[in-house]
Amino acid sequence: PARQGKLLDATKAMDELQVKLKSTPEIVRASIGPEVITVQVRQPGDPKNVDMYFYGRRKPKTPAEIARSKTGTADPLPFEWGEARPVKMKTRDIAELPSVLFSPSQVAWSRIPALAKEALKILEEIEQPKVEIASVSKVADSQAIFISIPVDGVRGSGTLRADNQGSIILAERR
Repeated sequence: PARQGKLLDATKAMDELQVKLKSTPEIVRASIGPEVITVQVRQPGDPKNVDMYFYGRRKPKTPAEIARSKTGTADPLPFEWGEARPVKMKTRDIAELPSVLFSPSQVAWSRIPALAKEALKILEEIEQPKVEIASVSKVADSQAIFISIPVDGVRGSGTLRADNQGSIILAERR
């Protein structure tokens, strides 16, 4: 699936994260892949701490789910957010934290899967191109939030960069 640039639509995941945290997440950065989303979020109770959350398929829990997963006949289990994992932060990064935070509502998450496919079309001169991840981050001390989609191939690579609403800013081969 990664070769086609099929990335998850993170819209539902971001809504579920807000419910899990019981507040609007202050995101440091997010990565979206074909089967997992990772998000670094400032801890609501301690603004100097950042936690990482993983959104992926739920592990089998019931005896029937475990048995079906071992035979390979199970339907895919639903996605869910895992528990927080602490992120080690350098003093400089802690000081910069307020200037790189953004809210999930500031990003057009639903545009990311289509941007991945567009990246493969625009950068089609890259031999055997594939997209495996997209990242979302904010430039320090600015309002600019970017969606970056790296394209890798056997004889080259490139990047598509879009603004937070999914409008393409540039696509270039490296």
